[in-house]
Amino acid sequence: MPSNQLISTRAAAARLGVSHQHVAYMVRNGLLTPAFQAPGLRGAYMFDRDHIEQIALARKAKEVHR
Repeated sequence: MPSNQLISTRAAAARLGVSHQHVAYMVRNGLLTPAFQAPGLRGAYMFDRDHIEQIALARKAKEVHR
């Protein structure tokens, strides 16, 4: 269930250990879905904090098994 706590692209990037540009790349390529996008041509993405946390934990677990 979503936490309804939204975080910015930069906060999501920091938690995932990637650049904010990489987060935008992930969204463009369907690898990550924002919870909300502000209106406008370059509307900011907002992400559900719990979803980003799940992805971060999965990425960390994958690194451990390499």
